[in-house]
Amino acid sequence: MVPDERFVEIWADRKEVLADIHNLLQGFSRRKQSTINLLWAWFGAGKSHTLRHMQYLCRTKYQTIIPIYTEFPKSVKSFFDVYRYFINGIGFELFKEVIAEVPVTLADFSDFPEIMTAVDLISTGDLQEKDIAWRWMRGDKIYTQTLRRYNLDTRIETCDDAVRAMALILRLLEKSGKYSRVLWMIDEFQRIGVEKNPIWEDVNTGLHSTFNACPNALSLFLSFSVHEKQDMIGLLSREIIDRIGISKIIRVPQMSRQDAFAFVADLMFAFRPDIYNLPATYFPFTEDAVRFILLLIEKNAELKPRSIMQYFNVVLERAEPAIALNQMSLITIDYVKQILQDYDLFLTFQGDKEKVPALV
Repeated sequence: MVPDERFVEIWADRKEVLADIHNLLQGFSRRKQSTINLLWAWFGAGKSHTLRHMQYLCRTKYQTIIPIYTEFPKSVKSFFDVYRYFINGIGFELFKEVIAEVPVTLADFSDFPEIMTAVDLISTGDLQEKDIAWRWMRGDKIYTQTLRRYNLDTRIETCDDAVRAMALILRLLEKSGKYSRVLWMIDEFQRIGVEKNPIWEDVNTGLHSTFNACPNALSLFLSFSVHEKQDMIGLLSREIIDRIGISKIIRVPQMSRQDAFAFVADLMFAFRPDIYNLPATYFPFTEDAVRFILLLIEKNAELKPRSIMQYFNVVLERAEPAIALNQMSLITIDYVKQILQDYDLFLTFQGDKEKVPALV
């Protein structure tokens, strides 16, 4: 159960959340109007995986949507830093592909003619010209003398610069015949900080201004790690909240024990090699071994995807060599106890001995 490139393809349990995601993406495919959408959950509940899975669905099923996943910067001074993450999220290759299909004129860039210059350099320039133009669009620090050689007389370095540049870039993407919408997912948005601090003001203003400049074909999808919905709302300006209007806020809920069993079963099935066509729901674990581990997690931590994967992964990593050599057919409670007693977390476990077997 070690995550690999296939992991974002997999969705375990949480069927209501998955249905909400599909409904949302289908709606994006049908309408032009820009939207602001919200997702919240507590740490480790699967929020980031939800966004990555949405990105995967856009690339494979809802292919008229450009999915851009970014995290809110851990260290941020202004909306300009958020803009830089957005540009990196697009990536040079996708941007080059899109502008190759879009006829543009200087009139399209009257608000910021240097963007037109950068687009021309990326489209037709040599490797050095492309590199300079892309670094300029990212807001990298480049010597003024170097920029002037390429007719890039103004830098992107303030909130206003970033808003103007982003609005023009989004309009370019909108004009593409291949794509109809940009889905910009910003994870860990709670990092914006408390209300009314300068960063809070600048980022909220930047996002609101960008949204106003792009009435169509943009969806801002903001994701929060918070305990309560009200904690999330308090991180947004009144202008952003007003723009959200009436829309369903997606929540990744806490897991029940039944949810956890279903989650483990789905994961085991997803990562099980195709050659194993077995009726055992939790193979290579026995059901009793699964129950034992989940009860341990309940007592030591929280039943959430991250904790479940960490605990099961510890056992699987130790068991896989023996299973591969046919020295073990199933992972039992006794084997789980033997492995977990080597870990300090489990040695300090204090639980109901009638419900949870002792480790030693």
